[in-house]
Amino acid sequence: MSSALTFRAFVQPLNWIDGTPLADHIEAYRWRIFDEAFDRVSDDVLRYTMILNGRAKKNWKTADLVLACLYCLMDDAPSGNQVFLVANDEGQAADDLTLAKKIIASNPLIQRWVRVKRNVIERRDDRGFIEILPAQDAVGSHGKTYRLLAVDEVHGYRNWDLLEALAPDPTRRDCQQWITSYASIFHRPGAPLFDLLKQAKAGTDPSLFFDWWAADYNTDPGVATLSPE
Repeated sequence: MSSALTFRAFVQPLNWIDGTPLADHIEAYRWRIFDEAFDRVSDDVLRYTMILNGRAKKNWKTADLVLACLYCLMDDAPSGNQVFLVANDEGQAADDLTLAKKIIASNPLIQRWVRVKRNVIERRDDRGFIEILPAQDAVGSHGKTYRLLAVDEVHGYRNWDLLEALAPDPTRRDCQQWITSYASIFHRPGAPLFDLLKQAKAGTDPSLFFDWWAADYNTDPGVATLSPE
């Protein structure tokens, strides 16, 4: 049984950016995603190393990714709480970081533990950070170790260069990648989202948590047989 901080325990004392309780803004299906994504075998071993999460626009996809980043920053990890946030371009990643800053601004509890800078949010004890990375700089991204790699809108990626450069550290048992997207415009073999969806649908990788909501495919058995409308 793990004694580590759960995502639910992390969220309960926090506010959303409008000052209302954050927990009140998380629907049941999103709670389930967080519960399963951060399920643990032990304190330093996560059940899943990759989370592939797909939804349409304006359905809290990016907000949930940012909440995952904040949780992984604050939940003490033996090898540190390094979080890298990547999007289609540096501007989009900066927008994601801005949302994280707004959540922190609404929560003095987190403010006591972090320093907020332009492109990074740092723990005051220097044990971790959330940093944005330019998606175009695959070469410069090699060799990084992290608790979480958060990739927003992977549908725009034409190849695996960046994700291969940011492959998980094999020495870490608490390392995860959380990838969000909606349907890709590069729907062909070799494009990351195409390959990931094929792998996820096959169900052959027990370390991959797959949650997908689209008109043509849905992982929730309660709605999978409904019409797109």
